[in-house]
Formats: sequence, C-alpha cells, structure tokens
Amino acid sequence: MRTSEGPMPPSCLRFIWNEYLLENLEGFVHSRWILHIICGFMSQINTSVFGHPIYFTLIARRSRNFAGTRYLKRGINDEGDVANEVTIEQIGHDASTTLHSSGRYTSYVQLRGSVPSYWSQDITTIRPKPQIRIDRATPYFIPAGMHFSHCLKRFGSPIICLNLVKSKEKRRHECLLTDELESATEYLNQFLPPEHHIQYKYLDMAKLHRKQDDLISRLERLAGECVQSTGIFHSGQEPYCHQLNPHQDYLNLKGYGYHDGFVGRSQTGIIRVNCVDCLDRTNTAQFIIGKVALGYQLYLLGLLDEPHLPFDCDTMRLFEEAYEDLGDSQAIQYGGSTLKLDKRGEDLSRIEEQTEKLASDADDFASVAERLAENLSTSEEEGSLSLQYRVHNNEKKKSVCSVVEVCHVPTGEWVQKPTTGDPPLGVRGYAAAVIRNEIFFFGGYCGHSDCYHNSLYSFNVDTFNWKELWPTTSHHGPMMKSGSSMIAIKVKDEDYLAVIGGFGSSSNNTPPQPGAQYSESYGYQRCNEVHMYRLKTGEWTSPTVTGDRPPPINGLTLTSITNTTAILFGGYDGERWSNDVYVFEFTDTSVKCTKFSNPGESVQWPKERSIHSSVLINCSSGPHILVVGGFGTSDCWLLNINKMEWKELTNIPHSVTDREYHSLSVWSETQTTHWIIEFGGETSISDTRFIEIISSTGDLVVQSVLDINKYQKRRIQDAVGKWMEEGSVDLTVTRVNMLGAPGAGKTCTQLLLLNEDPPIHDTSTPIACPAVRATRVAVCDKTIWNRKECVTKISPSTPEYYKFRDAMSLKITFEGKEDSLHLINRYTHIEVYFTGPTQHCPLVRKLLTTAIDNSSDAMHLKHNYVNAFACLSKRNRCYCIVRPREGGHIVNCTVCSVSAAISSDHWYWFESGPVENDNKTQIKQVNDQSSDENLQLDEKPQKSDLHRLFTSSAAHYSTIGTALDVDVTDLLHSPMAASDKLILVFQRWIDSNKGVTWRKVLQVCDDYPDQLGRVKADVEGFLSSDSARGGSRRGGPGSARPTQKYCAVI
Repeated sequence: MRTSEGPMPPSCLRFIWNEYLLENLEGFVHSRWILHIICGFMSQINTSVFGHPIYFTLIARRSRNFAGTRYLKRGINDEGDVANEVTIEQIGHDASTTLHSSGRYTSYVQLRGSVPSYWSQDITTIRPKPQIRIDRATPYFIPAGMHFSHCLKRFGSPIICLNLVKSKEKRRHECLLTDELESATEYLNQFLPPEHHIQYKYLDMAKLHRKQDDLISRLERLAGECVQSTGIFHSGQEPYCHQLNPHQDYLNLKGYGYHDGFVGRSQTGIIRVNCVDCLDRTNTAQFIIGKVALGYQLYLLGLLDEPHLPFDCDTMRLFEEAYEDLGDSQAIQYGGSTLKLDKRGEDLSRIEEQTEKLASDADDFASVAERLAENLSTSEEEGSLSLQYRVHNNEKKKSVCSVVEVCHVPTGEWVQKPTTGDPPLGVRGYAAAVIRNEIFFFGGYCGHSDCYHNSLYSFNVDTFNWKELWPTTSHHGPMMKSGSSMIAIKVKDEDYLAVIGGFGSSSNNTPPQPGAQYSESYGYQRCNEVHMYRLKTGEWTSPTVTGDRPPPINGLTLTSITNTTAILFGGYDGERWSNDVYVFEFTDTSVKCTKFSNPGESVQWPKERSIHSSVLINCSSGPHILVVGGFGTSDCWLLNINKMEWKELTNIPHSVTDREYHSLSVWSETQTTHWIIEFGGETSISDTRFIEIISSTGDLVVQSVLDINKYQKRRIQDAVGKWMEEGSVDLTVTRVNMLGAPGAGKTCTQLLLLNEDPPIHDTSTPIACPAVRATRVAVCDKTIWNRKECVTKISPSTPEYYKFRDAMSLKITFEGKEDSLHLINRYTHIEVYFTGPTQHCPLVRKLLTTAIDNSSDAMHLKHNYVNAFACLSKRNRCYCIVRPREGGHIVNCTVCSVSAAISSDHWYWFESGPVENDNKTQIKQVNDQSSDENLQLDEKPQKSDLHRLFTSSAAHYSTIGTALDVDVTDLLHSPMAASDKLILVFQRWIDSNKGVTWRKVLQVCDDYPDQLGRVKADVEGFLSSDSARGGSRRGGPGSARPTQKYCAVI
C-alpha cells in the first residue's frame, strides 16, 4: 500500500503493519520511498451488465491493533481493540468512462470483529470446542464502550451489531458471549442519544441450519434492513430514471442522499458482524449482506430496474467466488486453515454433524488433536506479529509516564510536569509506595495478551526523574502480576518495600516462592506471595511468614500503620470477595499475620469488596483507615485501628463512593483537619474530589465534600480570612486577571477597601511592595472582609495614597504596640506605607516579600519582582531598583544612564535598624553603600585594564568571548598566543558598544566562577581602589546628591 504525500490519516494507521519499522524513516526520506504494508485480501472482477463494463473490487483490511492468531487472541484489550477485526469494502465502478475523476463509483463497507469482552478459550486440553471462559468482569463495560466509540468516530451511526453466536445450549458455551454482548449494548445505550443507539440484532444460524432456505431468506431480510439503515456510497448524480419512477426500497434507503447539499450519496454507519471466530458464520452473513448491497449498487449505477439481484446469475457466481476466496484468506491468516462452510450455507448441516461425530468417536479423535495442534502452532506466528508492530516495551507506552499530573493541594491546582530518565511502561494495576521524596512503582498489566510485569521503578518528586531498579524478568523475584499491593517499611533504620498478593499469567512466570500458595484458573493464577525489597542492596528477599496467612488474592489494599506494621483489607480470591482484616507485623526476616473476621450479629462491618482504595488518617484519637468504594459496593467506612471497630460514614455522595481502581491521598492541614484527595477510577465519574474530615470530640466527622472548583474557591476564602485576622502577619497574594491595561483605572470587579482613617500627619515611612503587573492583593468575596468602607468620607486634603479605591489597611502589632500598614495598588506597582518606627521597616519588608514568594510558589509563578524606589530624576518616570549583593545592596536605575544617589533614609528598609548601646544612644548599623560604586559599575572599562586583570585567565578567551557575545570562531584555530586572542576579544567587545560596562564584566565572572572566580576578586579590588574611583569623580552627573526624603516604589 503506497500513500500519497502528507501525513497518514489516524483512521488508516490501524491497517499499517510495518508502522513501527518505518517510524524512524518518516519525515527523513521522501514519501515515495515509504512503502506501507497492509494485511488482508484484494480481488477484482471484470464483468458486463447489459453491455456496460463493470469492475467489482473486494478489499479486506485487517487491523494490526490486538492482532494475533486464533485461540491466542480473543475478545478485546484495554484500548477497545478487538481480535480479528477486518474492514471489508466492495467497490463497483462503471468503466464506460475511463477518467477516474468523472467516473461513477459505488461502495459499501462492513466490519467484523470478536465479541468485545474479556474472554478466551482453554487451550490446555485437546477437544473439538475448547471451553469459552470470561476472564474478567467489566460491570461498566468500559472496553466495549471504547470499541463502539471508535466505530462511531470512524463510521458514524447507526452501529448495527449482528450477533451470530448461539444463545441457548444444554452446556453453556457460546451463549456466554451472547450474554456479554447483549448486556454491553443494553448498558451503553443508556448513555447514548436515541438516534445513536447501538442496534443489536441476533440470528442463531446453528439453530436454523436445518432449514437452509429459511436461513438464507432470514439473512436476506435482515441484510436488507441493515443496508437501508446505513445507505450506500455513490459518487455520481442520481439517475434520471430513478427520479421519474423510484423503487420503494430505494426510497427507504437512508444515509446522506442527493438532496442534502452535495452530489451523490454517502454511507453513514456500519454493520458489525461477529460469531465466535468471526470466520465461517461471519463470512456467510457478510456475503449475504454484500449480495444485498450489490443489488443497490447496480441500481444506483442505473443498470437495474430494482435494487435486487438473484443468486442465479453470472455476476452473483463471480461475486460468490470472490467472497469465498476472501473468507479462505482470512481463515488462513487468523485460524491456520480454510473455511469449513459454503457461503450459502449448503454444507452447514454436514459440518455440524461431522463435528458432533468427531467429538464422540474415539477413532477420529486423533485427527481432531492434529488439527488443533496445527492451529496452536501459530504461537510462533504470534511472536513474529509482536515483533512487527512492537506491542511490548515501546516508546509510545513509555510516553504515558513521560509527563505526570501534579496536584498542588493547598490551591487544588492540577499541572502537568515533564519527567526525565527511564520511565516505566504505561501499565495498569501497578502497586505504589512512598519513601521520603521517592515514589516506587511495582508490576502491572501492560494491556496486551498476558503481559504482566514485576519491574520496580522509582520516581523522585524533587527532580521528576525516573529510575529503573529492577527489570521485568521471569527468572527470579516476585511473580509477574498486577493487582498486588505494596508498602514502605523501616526495620533497624533500613528501608524496605513489601509486596503482597497479585494476579498474573500462569505460563512463563517466575519460579514459585517457598511457602506461598497459588490458585490457578483458566490460564491465570493468584498468589499470596510476600516479598521484601531491600533498598540498600537492591535485592528481593522472601521472609518467613507465620500466623494467619491470607489466601491467594488480588485487588486488596495494604495500608501502612507504623514503620513495621500494616493492615490488609478486602480483595478477591477467584471464588469470593473478602472483607477480612489482616494485621502484618514485619521484621527484616519474618512476617507475622493476624486475621480479624466479621463477628456478625449487630457489629458494624463493611461488605466484601475488591479494587477499592484506602488511606491512613492519624488523629488525636489514634490511627484510622478510610476505605472508599470498590467492586460491588458504593460506601465509605472508617476503621479505628486501636479498637478494631468499623464505622460507616453516611450521606457521602455517589461521586465519591461509586468508584473502582481509584486513588486516595491524605493531607493533614492541621491536627484536627484532614483533606482526603480522591482521583480517577473506572466509573463514569473520575474527576477530583476533596473530602474534609475533622476531629471532633475524639471522633472523625466528614465536614464537606467538594469538587475541584468549590475547593479552589474555599482555599482562597480561607487564605483571605486568615490574612484579615487582627495581628496576623501571614499575608497571601494571588493573581487576578486585570480587565484593563495597567493604569487604565480597572483591575477586577472586587475592590480592596480601607478600614480606618488615614494618619493625620504624614509620619509614615514609604516602602516599595514587591509586585508584578498581574500579581496583586486580591479579594475573592467582598462580604468576607467584614471591614468598614471609608472611601466616600475622604476629604480633598487627604494624603494622596488614600484617594485610591484599590487599597487596604492592616493592623500589625509589634511588641504590644499597634501600627498600620497601608497597601495601595498603582497597577504597575504596589506601594506600602508603614506608620511604625523605622527600626521595624526591614521586618515589614521581609513579611511582604515572603508572602509574595509563598503565593508565587503556590501558583507556580516565578519570583519576578524587584524592590525599588521612585527615581529621584525629574526627567524620567522610572525606578531605582535595589538589588542584594554580598555585603550590602546596589542601586540601578531602569532608564537613567547613571543612577541617582540614594539617601540614607531609603536604606531603613534594607538594614537591621537602629540599636541602643549601653549609654542608651542609637548607633545606626548601616552598610555604607556608596553611589560611587554604582557609577563605576556602569562606566566603560579600558582595554588595558581588562587585559591586565584577565591575563591569568587568558586560556579561557573563548569562554569570555562567548559570554560577552563576541564571535571567536576564527580564533579557535589561530596560531596566536592566548593572551593575544584575549586582547582581540576585548577589542571586539569594546568596538561593538553593546553593554560595555564593568557591571557586565562582573556578571561574566559570576556566570563562570570555576574559571573566573579569581579574576572577579581582582576586578572588585580594582573597582574599590582610588585609581578606579577617580574617573567617576571628575564632574560626573552623579555628583549631585539630594539629602531630602523620597518615596519608595516598585
């Protein structure tokens, strides 16, 4: 299959069997060199209908998703892909016109595929009909829902599901599949609009095989209904004869017709046919459907007076042979042998009788074994298919974990974070545990046939880096499994991971653990293994297990209570669900198990369950375990561990309790307030819920259950309420989208209010509050402030800062004395006025900057604010930025070429303030930050000074040139000495006249401390020398120094 230039449509990728082999070539070579290969069948028939040359083309394309061979690939996978999925299209072309662009075409598409459920057949015994088994119950039919959703996206509606599997048997065999399919369609239709319902149709061909004429007629009637529901594709104009005298069946043909705004007709929807293997019976039904569609195709081409074609004609005989060849090819690809059934059902009775005879005749049993052995030998073919389209350990599956979702609990905000390192496959059913800043992941199910894992990975939450600790292997270690549980324990100051239980394949797995038990059913097994992973040595160990060891189980929860104890609850052992409680006590070499069962009578005890979730809550009354949801339940329970007593939490919404495979985490905000974060699950509701549980009189009570929007609003209200408490110094700043440009007079609909009259005398000391344009003090709800609005009482003589409507005042208490803090939003910056003594100014500044830092971290914002004062220059409206530096601070103006001198009054905000000596006189502890240094930093250095200072580091000329944005390419291979190259670097930099200042020189030294650390000391020593200061004192513009007080801004 060769495609045109451009990207492959996503719907076509499922048919490209060499996609993995070509993925490294796509985009690097011309598309004409790319050969896409499909697996299927193609046949073309050339015939003449009343003198018109007609070409019929039959194409079958097999999907590579969940591909495999008979008995080894059955049912569906977790992505909604079914086994033996084949799309069949029959195309009719009137070749009277040779140009393809103006030709007339008709087409009809059908689909076949396995029953969309988790099922398989027992191939360990040799029998004519291996027993069908349902491997996994899916009460919400999520995989089937995904499958039909894919069909709706690809073909539209209606989706007509034609089931040919038996519904009644003396020994339940095929009818298991019928029950699954009927239940799935009935359940899914609850959530679909009536016009898009899945149309389930059933026909028991085995029951009707003795009435062959009735079988064919029943199939034709059913096919006619289906074809009329989906319509036929036709590329040309409606034949004029049909407009004059249309056939009644033609008038009932649905789909998009000629009168819906475009030329031709379009098929909408698909007929999906299945039996057990999707071979013999399926091919018979699809042939009859194709025969009915062929009649409509010839009718739309204007070659028939009615849309019906009899069996007894040359065209039908050719068409029948083509479908027979198609069926044989699909049977060989999937089952290893040709069809056992004629398309018209003529040999169905004979085949059924032969099968029954073989099942009872011992003389012919050997032939049955031989036939099945041939089919089972296709496992080698299965392996080659896996190699072709790489279903295991591929980059696509690893990409699932290359980005993680992180919830910042104080704000309720979810963000995506990229990861590094070697991530695990995107498996399900894994076990996880936490040790300090690392999360450990064990095992899981990969999503395709019997692919379970026993790998162990760690994820560092600080660096977001993945690391593989133990690869998946069948030679040693725990069983390759999913549905196990893992906790972190600490014994003798050493960290361990303990893994218990699980479910996996019984073939090609690890050696059994001594003392462990395994229960096998239908090719799968559960275990009660107990393994411990010692982080120090990176090895798995098998501890000695004593006491009441639980049975082989999966879907349990194991909750850590202390460093060496844990509690196991619930699970499924293959026959029943459990509600038993087991207490595990660990040492470095042993585990003791103690069982607590439901005592019955009037004692409260939760129902049996599996795939639930649990979490530990530590409170003043002792540790408790919260259990939520699970298979077969919709409730919430608390276990008091000290008393071993259960209590059901009532009035919990179903959005919390009606979940499976979900996760629970706990955040203890205070000793009495605990937030439970619930996320995910295989149910219709899987978003985040926040459950607030408080300790009240020694008991735990559910205070509220919030979705993420209500939780975020609640967090803002709590933060503002705390901020407004009298005497509080824990401020919070949040980001608000402004409704207008900065300075336009608009910020947000909620305004900040003053709560007290302004000071009578302007004795307060101004301070610049750190801010950014979109970061400001925000009010969520005006009513929660409980403050007095004084804006209307302001007199014209009020100081300027009190005229602003976006302002607020706070009371701050220092050593029993109450002072006021006034905050004013100036849109481009925030001003803060403090009425207290100057010695408290550094503390106030630290309070504000810490509040903004904390809020920026909470919102994942950069700390992109600065401290500044209003520039003393009258020419420019700019800021003098104060930056910290070792030993003090420096000031640089944002616009002025030379920063103005800052008086000592401004430095109150950056010093420790006055202190009293023994004589009760104040001594000012101030770093004398001279403006001469600031002036010198912005001066242009001389080449001779640069060469003298950097001579010892001449070997790093390339690094220096790159840092100064100078081209040094031609110097790399020059025979000149390094000192001469360094002179050229500085000369080029000076000639460029781009930021040529001593400040830039120091910045380069800071950027490369290992290479230029010594040079930095020499440069700073030079700048502080008299020879360096002399240049800045020769009538420079910074010589004038006002001594009055100035206002500080940001």
